[in-house]
Amino acid sequence: MFFEIIVVLVLLAFAGWWLHQRRKAATPPAAGADEEPGRHDHAQAYERAKAEAELQRWSGPQ
Repeated sequence: MFFEIIVVLVLLAFAGWWLHQRRKAATPPAAGADEEPGRHDHAQAYERAKAEAELQRWSGPQ
């Protein structure tokens, strides 16, 4: 009986975590938050600068 209680508690914890992840993913980002979650500012700025340099390279002289 003790084992069954532990299994049910683990399943309930997993279900709660899963629902929390789904709700967190469905929540729109805050206003002005254009960064990807979990990435540092310098990584985001590097990717943005790299994309802008690539765009400049392909757009040619202006």
